[in-house]
Amino acid sequence: KSLELKPDNPDALMNLGGIYKQLGNLDQALASTLKSLELNPDNPTAHMNLGGIYKELGNLDQALACTFKSLELKPDNPTAHMNLGGIYKELGQLDQALAATLKSLELKPDNPDAHMNLGSIYQELGNLDQAFASYSSALKLKPNCPKSNWNLSLTMLLTGDYKNGWEKYEYRFGSKQVSLFQVPYIKEWSGENFEEIKQLLIVGEQGIGDMLHFMRYIKPLRSKGISVKFHAQTKLHSLIKASGIDASPLNDKEASQITEGQWVALLSIPRILGVCPDNPIITEPCIKGKDKLIEKWESAFSDKKQPIIGINWKGNRKDIIKNTRDIPIEHFAEMNNKNEATFVSLQRSSQSSELNEIWSTQNKLGLQDEISKIADSDDPEDFLEYASIVANCNLVITTDTTVAHLAAGMGVPT
Repeated sequence: KSLELKPDNPDALMNLGGIYKQLGNLDQALASTLKSLELNPDNPTAHMNLGGIYKELGNLDQALACTFKSLELKPDNPTAHMNLGGIYKELGQLDQALAATLKSLELKPDNPDAHMNLGSIYQELGNLDQAFASYSSALKLKPNCPKSNWNLSLTMLLTGDYKNGWEKYEYRFGSKQVSLFQVPYIKEWSGENFEEIKQLLIVGEQGIGDMLHFMRYIKPLRSKGISVKFHAQTKLHSLIKASGIDASPLNDKEASQITEGQWVALLSIPRILGVCPDNPIITEPCIKGKDKLIEKWESAFSDKKQPIIGINWKGNRKDIIKNTRDIPIEHFAEMNNKNEATFVSLQRSSQSSELNEIWSTQNKLGLQDEISKIADSDDPEDFLEYASIVANCNLVITTDTTVAHLAAGMGVPT
């Protein structure tokens, strides 16, 4: 309405861009902010906002340039320094991220968001004590901030404080970084009064690896006499059945039609059961392939050099910080040339050019094309076969991704 009355108002256009950004309409946010800067090129706030939009779009070089321009026009803007720290963190330049965020807090010591960002940088640097202190400072200023509480929970879990870590982990759904399938007709279970729970819907959450890792805790709930229904990604259903976790896992539609009992999120179960190193609850392998498929791949590998080593060098990650977990491919090429073993790629979406760096001509695995097709499939039966391939590995070497949870959950040295 403001722009209808005054179409060339740069401040209104800048504000419109900010609203579009909050709505997630990044293209409209970009257009409005660029139009604002056409009309007023020296507005430091608009340049800062533009940097934030470019960051959301994944264009970190442009985000950096816009934020530098904002600081050139207004050097003592604490928000711009905080944003600069966030961009540097996304770029994996943690020392610069730390310096920029500390500068922001020097200019505005009572900004809870800057303290929270500082904590996440310290955590990536491995300085957990400083991370804990920074998150605590953020929560003193803004006690119920979901993201700060969730970040603090991860630091607590990393330092072995499982009791408080699991409690604060419940803030994950308010952080906007973790979403949950909504169950319309039944209420959430807090974990109390086991004897009163007759039917419990366990709602799957987060990634495939999280599901594989935490579904082991369904059996202890059943042992307490609770009738459990398990909601999970369809891709996992065949493996869940073969593993004896649940005979009839539910898809989204089936879970949404449950009208009796209560529900709980899968990763809330460790808090309810009091899982910690002294009380692990489940210590035996909990994931199983299908016998026929395991035998099929045992036969397929029978004429290969032993041991069979499954490798996975990349995760499905978009940000640079998490990409640093990936394993340089040349390490596997060097190992392959030095060891009497058969290397099997468990990599999803593996590039043939990358694979060629690993497989030498005398040790090329003829089954690799078939394994890659199975790894890349979303068919539940193919995922079950993928698990059966992993079951035939004597060793799995992997980055922190689905394969780690799958192989270790099957009892394969990982």
